Amino acid sequence: MAFTQQHSAVDSSRQLCQEARVVLTSLRGGPPHIARGELAQDLMELRDRIPMDLERHLNSTNAISATTSEDIPAAEKKDGDESADVAPSPLSEATVTTSFHASMDFSRPFLAVVTDPRASGPHTAVALQSIRRLLQYGSLPANEHMTRGVLACKFEQTNAGQDEAVEMAIADVLNLLLQIGARQMDPRTIHEALHTVFVTRSTFVNSPALVYHLEDVLVDMVGACQQTPQATRVVLEFLVHQLLNIPLAHMLSGSSIDSMMDESTREAQAANDATRVLCLRLVRMTLEPWQSTSLLPIAEDFNKLDEMVPLIQDDLCLSLLMTGQAIWHFGNTNHANGGNAAHLVSPAVLTEICATFTFLWNCPSLRKH
Repeated sequence: MAFTQQHSAVDSSRQLCQEARVVLTSLRGGPPHIARGELAQDLMELRDRIPMDLERHLNSTNAISATTSEDIPAAEKKDGDESADVAPSPLSEATVTTSFHASMDFSRPFLAVVTDPRASGPHTAVALQSIRRLLQYGSLPANEHMTRGVLACKFEQTNAGQDEAVEMAIADVLNLLLQIGARQMDPRTIHEALHTVFVTRSTFVNSPALVYHLEDVLVDMVGACQQTPQATRVVLEFLVHQLLNIPLAHMLSGSSIDSMMDESTREAQAANDATRVLCLRLVRMTLEPWQSTSLLPIAEDFNKLDEMVPLIQDDLCLSLLMTGQAIWHFGNTNHANGGNAAHLVSPAVLTEICATFTFLWNCPSLRKH
């Protein structure tokens, strides 16, 4: 067991050194103030420091294990028990690795590249990809500090393609952080992470590939937030707020709506409809714990979810009714003026509204309210 614990820490440290080399190689391809600046120096110092920190940590761990083994009375060993000759290790592999990384700030050089506005998009993307791999390995902790650092990402914009790659990497890292540590994360941080990905999706609306990817990321993030009622409430509040603030169809009277809506207006309306459809689907996903009590093994958690009923009764239902009334009102107004309101009535939006009402009605725990 002791060998396995040491091997885990050594392997994780090796991964840190490899990722530091990857980011450093990227920085060396940049201008002089990046290739030989503070960012590169910090990464080189990290590579030099990790072996020494690892050696001190392993020596300390071995000393603790030896002391604990000596404290086990020999009388406790049973005769004829082969396992009695092997002293049990007081530390698990995960504990050793976690304590090693918790005691050292290995994330700082990587986050420095992410948050430095002088670093161009390609350098920032490489640093974010390294952070993601290290989080997957368990070599970096998925904590509040790491999430705040990624949210503070700044980079020098170069071209659209590279900028989109950076935005995609930010979303992927935030998604992974929520998957691992949403239970221990501050609700305000969760809200900011959702807001960041959501705003990026709305900003790059002309990039279908990025939009589709970010929508998948949002689905995963909402699923990760179902770990706790507190995170579920944050998600629901965020989505309902978005629904209430998505612009409705233009209120035009006295003239044909067709004659007033140009191509850009139609595109904006289509984008708003797509956002509304996404929000409604995510709302239903957020409310799944009410439909399946198996997602809530603790009764206390179910009671906490009941505290969100006023939010569903008031804000969510209001947004659904406002959207439905707007569609029928503007459709009737346009029809009376001889226009064609087909482009104002989105079948996808109507479908999602009906599906959401059906979902709410079919939840016994919600129907009683």
